[in-house]
Amino acid sequence: MTDQDPTYLGTLVDVSGARFIARLDEDSRDDIYRQVGDEEITVGQVGAYVLAQGREGQILCQVIGAWEANDNGAVEHFIRLLPLGDVNQDGQFFRGVGRYPPLG
Repeated sequence: MTDQDPTYLGTLVDVSGARFIARLDEDSRDDIYRQVGDEEITVGQVGAYVLAQGREGQILCQVIGAWEANDNGAVEHFIRLLPLGDVNQDGQFFRGVGRYPPLG
């Protein structure tokens, strides 16, 4: 989580038509629980829904996998996302992805 945007989880590192992969931000890994309404959820929990930010709107995704990788002694956490559809600036959902988000 960042001071500027409490909804930020991480960075997209791989984008394809069938799936996205995001590397969780270090702060997200330290604060693995978030309060959503009355429910406390685990960040990156398989089955959870997240929004990937694009230039023109957002893409609703479902977390379908999570793992960690050891890179020269530094442990990084990743989540695999299934893109479900676009969410426009008015909050309307449209099934299917029209524009894929950039990396980073």
